[in-house]
Amino acid sequence: MDAETVIQKAIKEYEADPLNTLRRVYAAGYDRGRWDRKGRPVLQYDMAGKFIQEFTSITNACEVTGANHSCVGKVCNGERKAASGYQWRYK
Repeated sequence: MDAETVIQKAIKEYEADPLNTLRRVYAAGYDRGRWDRKGRPVLQYDMAGKFIQEFTSITNACEVTGANHSCVGKVCNGERKAASGYQWRYK
């Protein structure tokens, strides 16, 4: 089946029973958005390079430490040297 046929079939299915279609898609994990995304572990170090702690994601690290999400991400990606007085690295 080509992509256009698949799309047309999905549209018809949704128009016939939108609520059931959404439930099925959600339960099957077909969403390719935020629902199935998992955080990437982040490591926190002091400015001397001493390990402090590990977090499940940047979001989790920022909730606990109060650091800025964007700045921590930039440090992890090598665009900045530090954020909120700490060094950050992806695990």
